[in-house]
Amino acid sequence: VLRVERARGPVWYAKYRLPDGRQVQKKLGPAWTDRGRPPAGYFTKRLAEAWLREVLDQARRGTLPGLVRTGATFADAAAEYLRYVEHDRGRKPSTLRGYRSCIQAHLLPAFGELPVEAVTSDVIERWLAGFGGPPRSRNKLLIQLHGILRRAKKVYALRENAAAEVEKSQQRSAGDIEVFSPEGVWALVRAVESEQDAAIFLAAAFTGLRMGELLALHWRDVDFGGSTVRV
Repeated sequence: VLRVERARGPVWYAKYRLPDGRQVQKKLGPAWTDRGRPPAGYFTKRLAEAWLREVLDQARRGTLPGLVRTGATFADAAAEYLRYVEHDRGRKPSTLRGYRSCIQAHLLPAFGELPVEAVTSDVIERWLAGFGGPPRSRNKLLIQLHGILRRAKKVYALRENAAAEVEKSQQRSAGDIEVFSPEGVWALVRAVESEQDAAIFLAAAFTGLRMGELLALHWRDVDFGGSTVRV
């Protein structure tokens, strides 16, 4: 175990090598430097060493993540995930297209041929560090990885979801959003040329619906008596 100084404070890491030669480095959590019992998620040197002893015990028992052989590649896990979200979860075609595009363009080239148990948090962190996209794109990929590995835990008896151990990239706020006042919305509505556009602007402004949701509305979705729109 080793304590590493970071800009936000010291952090405890553990490092070990698997019998097949792969080295694993895992972030345990922030170091507790105050007196008294550390809060949940914080580590002292004693707690970090206890964590490492448990890892060694798992290695001796043959249950350590990375030692378990699932027989499946990451590509197998990704294919099972896509089957699951399409047939078992009933995701919309547009959602499935987005999933497939993300997996084929980014995840399969990076992890496709690896055994699914070899996609560790350390491997994911190194890959994300070299990914040139913005933080929002990195976070979307991490969410997709999380879903694939969560499904792999159930189907292939994977010991852990390595993506759950990886922190999301920090996204900058887009800043304050300027919105119309109710009077401004009504002025806009009075200025449009068609009643249909007026209805869409009103519904968008006062319900917060997205464009696809607005265009998909039917009269049966509107409960005038209950002042409710069902989406």
